[in-house]
Amino acid sequence: MRTRSRLVLLSSLHDSTQFIAPGQIKIKYLKNKKETYQDLPAGILVHLSFLNPSPHDIAFFQLGFHTQDKVIEAYTQKSVSYLSADNLNFIYTFPNSGYMADLNMPLRPYGIFKANSYVAFDFFMPIRADDDRLPKCVTFKIRYAVSKFPYFGKKSRFKTCKLKIDTSTYFETIQELQKQMQELTKTKLNYPSKSPHHLKK
Repeated sequence: MRTRSRLVLLSSLHDSTQFIAPGQIKIKYLKNKKETYQDLPAGILVHLSFLNPSPHDIAFFQLGFHTQDKVIEAYTQKSVSYLSADNLNFIYTFPNSGYMADLNMPLRPYGIFKANSYVAFDFFMPIRADDDRLPKCVTFKIRYAVSKFPYFGKKSRFKTCKLKIDTSTYFETIQELQKQMQELTKTKLNYPSKSPHHLKK
């Protein structure tokens, strides 16, 4: 009897979403052997963890944020391929403390959950200042196959993971986050990090 493919969502959907201020996520990369940073715009960040306990790979695709009138593709590593950079990382700043952590954004808007594997992904929807309007509700979706390759035909089956995001407090939250990020910047300017030789007596 063939073991059925299944994907387990380990994250709590209610605690998986947060609004992001401009510059709170940075791209860190090497360009001509020089470490460089580039700010991402404001947006919405979704963090989800997946477990594939089956002995089969599970394909995922159609990764994006849906509004009433359009689909916004989630940010991936390929979204910044124009940088032609090495050692590229997405860095998240905690606004309360200034601590930083790496984000794990997918390589592309499609891919595979490997058999017998666990993975945590960060999905980002950019919201730029020149966007006409912010929809009242955004739905994050990721579709995945629960049948074996080629995933098409009468026996093919797909499932969709959906997460509805209420954006009613977006602007108020972003304003507060921007204040916190500005305070962090001031703190770094007023109290710069000292090199080790300055600490010696």
